[in-house]
Amino acid sequence: MSTIKTSPRRLALPVALALCLLCAGALAHAISARAAETTQILKLLNAERAANGIPAGVVENPVWSVACRLHNAYEARYGALSHEETEGKPGYSSAGNLIARTSVLAQGIFWGASPSSANGDPYDNAPFHLFDLLNPRIASTGAADSEGFGCVEIELGTLRAAPAAVKAYSYPGNHRRGVPVSQRSEEQPETPAQAVGLGKRTTGPNLFVYFDGPWSNGSRAQLTEATLRSAHGSVALRWIDNASSNLLPPTGAILVPVAPLRPGTTYSVSVSGIVTGVMPGTSMEQALSSCQQEGPGGAVECGQPPSTACFADFATQLAVCGLSRTWDVAESFSFKTAGRARKH
Repeated sequence: MSTIKTSPRRLALPVALALCLLCAGALAHAISARAAETTQILKLLNAERAANGIPAGVVENPVWSVACRLHNAYEARYGALSHEETEGKPGYSSAGNLIARTSVLAQGIFWGASPSSANGDPYDNAPFHLFDLLNPRIASTGAADSEGFGCVEIELGTLRAAPAAVKAYSYPGNHRRGVPVSQRSEEQPETPAQAVGLGKRTTGPNLFVYFDGPWSNGSRAQLTEATLRSAHGSVALRWIDNASSNLLPPTGAILVPVAPLRPGTTYSVSVSGIVTGVMPGTSMEQALSSCQQEGPGGAVECGQPPSTACFADFATQLAVCGLSRTWDVAESFSFKTAGRARKH
């Protein structure tokens, strides 16, 4: 059982302030006690990213790993997954509450021990989760599997520098072999197949496309065309992108083949579209990043400049506050399915 994280929300408190509430002595003890476990998680995550041509070298922020363990303990105390902690309840911590809101969480599935994963990633059959974990912008993270629960931070460490020119990445990576022919994903609150109207049926493997470029985190991709072809012809395909789903914080899209693919077959993927966003360092980015918690009617003050009210939802922010520009984006890649009918 696993759960998708809540929709991204802007944090009013600086991360350093929120997490410095951890006692230094407790922090040092917890880090030394569980370092090997977190090291293994990062090793597996970086190997999966590198194998698919996605920027690897993600490093640990040990304070976030401790916060993950605090939140795992909170969930274990109450026997349920939760993306928030209730202040005043036994087990509550401000660090655990912050990490809960900015992480992918799971119960009963663990890194290195997933029978459905060929590379030890327990989120391989949870596409929304995996899409977050492979975000090209992630430079650092914290993680822990403990007390029957799992936690990997996916928002606070998205600090990899924006490239000067548009880049694209895919999952599976270009020319990957042995890709499963089918997938019946499991996650909450829904799977990509459910999001595109295919219900809980078995589909082809979920395919990811990421776009990175001279824009801020939170910029939104909208595909105008996507195709999947083999020597046997075109394959029916549906997709979700940042314009159609709030469950995709990284800039990109998830493609869902309507039916399982043929074994031992090479497929070519081609997508095109636009990215709408703001440029790093601009006054618009500074204004949007200063937005506080959403108030009555959805409006919040964004600060100066510009003199306006903005909204917690990024698309609404752009419509009300204006936008910097749009970029044309495209990606093409190929992969070969497993010779036997390997399934997720």
